[in-house]
Amino acid sequence: MLWDADCLNEYIKSGGKTVVFVGEREENIQVLPGCPPDCGIAASRRFQTMLKENFDKVECHKIPNWYLYQDDATIWMRKTTDPDTASITAQ
Repeated sequence: MLWDADCLNEYIKSGGKTVVFVGEREENIQVLPGCPPDCGIAASRRFQTMLKENFDKVECHKIPNWYLYQDDATIWMRKTTDPDTASITAQ
């Protein structure tokens, strides 16, 4: 069970419109071949896929990082305001 994706799925179903994500995004790091599907990132790949499918990134802010980390703060807005037409892919 991936709690982050399950939480995002419930947020989408309830009509949530804005997500603030702080952490490493998969697009900013290199995940080595053969690694488990959810290693090396701050949130599961399923969460990040759902986020990209249902929300548009509208802001990205650099934040202080530990050495070799690539965290940032991003703000995401819902692609549609109608929860019945949202592309929920949590299954």
